[in-house]
Amino acid sequence: MPYVAVSVLSHSGLLREGNEDSLVVGPWALCATVTENPQTLVFPLGMPLVVAVTDGLGGHPGGDVASAMAVRRIASIRSRPEQPGRCP
Repeated sequence: MPYVAVSVLSHSGLLREGNEDSLVVGPWALCATVTENPQTLVFPLGMPLVVAVTDGLGGHPGGDVASAMAVRRIASIRSRPEQPGRCP
């Protein structure tokens, strides 16, 4: 069966102490969290797949909140709402 693999890695970068970026890949969502190791998710072709990254704009107030809100909204309208994301 044909498939698509999506790998994600998120870190705070060289200047910031915290990470404000968030992402959604299909039913999986991650908000303002650092992933120590790349995470690879595999999905069968033929079904819709939403992949999005939202930048928290480090150094601006509320960047983590805005980034998480955008990912939660995207996750809520994806094609498989029965599998909620993991955002707070």
